[in-house]
Amino acid sequence: MLVESQISAKEYKYLILNLFYKKTSFLIFCFIGLLLLVMYLFNVNIEGLEKTPVYYLYFSSFFLVINPLLVYYTIYKQINSNIEFTEKIKYNFTNENINIDGETFSQIIYWREIKQIKKTQNWIFIFLKDKTIYIISIKNNTAQYSELENIISGQGF
Repeated sequence: MLVESQISAKEYKYLILNLFYKKTSFLIFCFIGLLLLVMYLFNVNIEGLEKTPVYYLYFSSFFLVINPLLVYYTIYKQINSNIEFTEKIKYNFTNENINIDGETFSQIIYWREIKQIKKTQNWIFIFLKDKTIYIISIKNNTAQYSELENIISGQGF
């Protein structure tokens, strides 16, 4: 079954940030950052000192500002250094493998190399064991989606 997909740089940024912000570790970091900021602003001190330490503010700014900016910068660098992210890609799903043909590359992925397949309303994420992610847009391919889902579920995902 042949599926064509293309993702814009804006969509890629949104998807990766969305995946990152849904992780439990990131949510815990945000909670700790907010807690430290509130403790600093309201002079709540759990260490028994007269004044709230300034490092509460430093850690909260790291968790709430610097960490998300670093993630965004990393995504920006990925997009600018690798043109494959925004190419039109053809995925040919068979029972043995997935043939991926882009404008500047071609690859064969066997089903045993796939770690996880995650489906959302408009996207399918194929996670490989080597930390590679392939993103397939299904918002324009709704007719093919049921056939694609049958192939994927037939492989145990």
